[in-house]
Amino acid sequence: MKCNLGCGRNIKDGYYNFDKYDYTVRNWELSKLNYNDIYYLDLEGLPLIFKDNSIDEILLLNVLEHLWINPYDFMLDVYRILKDLGVIKIEMPFFANQIGHVRWFHKKEYFKPIIDSKNEQSFQQKKLFKLNYYKRIRSSKRYLFAFHHYWELVKIN
Repeated sequence: MKCNLGCGRNIKDGYYNFDKYDYTVRNWELSKLNYNDIYYLDLEGLPLIFKDNSIDEILLLNVLEHLWINPYDFMLDVYRILKDLGVIKIEMPFFANQIGHVRWFHKKEYFKPIIDSKNEQSFQQKKLFKLNYYKRIRSSKRYLFAFHHYWELVKIN
């Protein structure tokens, strides 16, 4: 199973798409999902509803910087639901990793504390995820955050 969490209106082919706003399908069953709908899921309501070790791949594209919960707790729950060697693909605006965002809806310094190898609570220190790929990409949109970070992390046991 591949999930696009916090997708907004950005439906990805081959993924089950989830978000928490009015355009989502509210009453759904995991066994009856299709790729063309967006299903309601509040990412701040931990634990997430998925079973342990049930997801092959998770997309979090421009999502993490919007969450107002502890990033470490969120990523621990993502670790719980990913299968062994499952992949999580994360994209964030450049400044979300380093300094607080200028805009009110972006949580400051969301991801840096959990990937920084010097932080004792980071996933590199805990050996939960392995960095498979990293790239700094230029956004196609012209706005303040022209560069984005893109990570692919693999769950390790």
